[in-house]
Amino acid sequence: MQISFNLDIINKCVCHKCPVQNQSECVRTQMAGLKISLREIPLNPHKIPKAYCLNGKSVCKGIDRSKPCICGSCEIYAKHQLSEAEPGGFYCIEGKSA
Repeated sequence: MQISFNLDIINKCVCHKCPVQNQSECVRTQMAGLKISLREIPLNPHKIPKAYCLNGKSVCKGIDRSKPCICGSCEIYAKHQLSEAEPGGFYCIEGKSA
């Protein structure tokens, strides 16, 4: 399975709303710089705190795995049948879907 890392996919992601990471100061700081990161060509996945199912683990610490994961509510997750991929959720901790 290959999903393109592009603006359309990034804009559909709900990762930044996820209770697992939305309390992280690091994630909030990255989101504050998102507009600048989205102007870079090519896009640098490591500077974009979204789309973890595509780009792998978060560089941020302080992510709270005890909170509920919302991957199942994501359009990308459903469209590309990521529930059948590994890992099945918590991409910001476990790494990209493969």
